[in-house]
Order: sequence, then structure tokens, then C-alpha cells
Amino acid sequence: SRSLELNNVVFAVGVLENAYDDIAKIVTVSSDSIMKEEPALLEEARALMGSIPFKSIDVLIVDEIGKDISGPGMDCNVIRRYTAEHLRTEGLAQRIVIRDLTEETGGNATGVGNGDVITRRLFQKIKFEKTYPNQLTSRVVISGKIPIIMENDDLAIKAAIKTTVNRPLDQIRIVRIKNTLHIETMDISENLMCEIAERNDIKIISDLFQYHFDEQGNLMDSFESDSR
Repeated sequence: SRSLELNNVVFAVGVLENAYDDIAKIVTVSSDSIMKEEPALLEEARALMGSIPFKSIDVLIVDEIGKDISGPGMDCNVIRRYTAEHLRTEGLAQRIVIRDLTEETGGNATGVGNGDVITRRLFQKIKFEKTYPNQLTSRVVISGKIPIIMENDDLAIKAAIKTTVNRPLDQIRIVRIKNTLHIETMDISENLMCEIAERNDIKIISDLFQYHFDEQGNLMDSFESDSR
């Protein structure tokens, strides 16, 4: 507010985006109303934001992260983990598996530190000279830390499942997303089906299926595949 008093601000323009990264609302606010109206707009923006529709799960599988997806590689509001040490939130998943980097991120793996397990494929794509400037300039080092590295998707997912606590193996709850920018479609494990049975904001679009891994232990199933 002190900054507003010292500057000649005529009005502000608020742009609210929805879960599909499209503009949902544009609002103009006069300078003397910014401090009063901004909190309500912030809450409205949060309500429009995409989210994983479960209070808690055991394992979250993220197919890809990158600077083209989100500044911190994957949207902290979606995964409910923050890279800034002073921010605390009720976490979504016990373990997060990150499978790969986007091609567009060019080896910048900022945000990888928010994962617990990554694949060898992802690790070999990291260009530290592109990643570390983000941590050094922001003074936030969590996003650049390296998680456990497993040789392939199969072992990475198994490592995440094995290290969960207080959950029998036959009750593990898993969600898989392509990335945090595209969560309109996601895979969920059978143990989560009962949680969505009475919900009208979620639509089941396929029958139960098993993941398939190639000879190198990497997932053959993708969200673009129609083989399910």
C-alpha cells in the first residue's frame, strides 16, 4: 500500500486464468480500490485454478516438468509442495515421481527438487548451467536438488511405492498426470475409485487397465494413446 501511495497509479488490470490456462476474467480496479478488491480476486483466481481432486494420495507420477510448464518446473499449487522454505501447506502426495523433462525446457530442470524419485533418462538431460542460475538468483535451493535416481520408469514407480509409509501395498493410491499444466485428464489407481463414486465433477472415461513397460522398463502407455 505504501508503494501505491508513492507512485502515480491510475488503475490496475487483473487477468484471471482458468484451469485450461485460458483467460477467464479481466477486471479493472481503480487505484484507491486495489487493496480492498484484490483479496477477493485472489480467492476467485484460486478457485479457478486446476487441481488434483483428492485431499491426499500416496504416489503422484508426473510425466514431465519444464520451464515451459511452470516457472518452478511444475506448478507448486497443483502438487502442493513449495520450493520456498517459508511456505507450508498440507501436502498432496507422500512421494512424487518425475519421469522426464520437456523438450522445450532445454535441460533446465528447475523444480526437480520437489520430486522424490526421478529416472536416469531425466537426470541425463539436466543441464546444470541452465538450471542453477534459477536457484542462485532466487536464493531458493530446493528446486535444484537431485532426488533418488532410478534406471527406468518401472523402478522409479516401485521405489516411490516402497518408500510410502502407513499404507499397505494393496491399498496404495496413485495418480498420474502428464504435467501440471494439463490435468484435465489423469490416471488414478483402483483404490481411488471409491472416492469419486459420488462426485459429479469427475468423469470416468475408461475401464480399468494395467500399465505396460517395454524391455528397458519404461512406460509404453501415454495420455495420447487410444490403445486403452
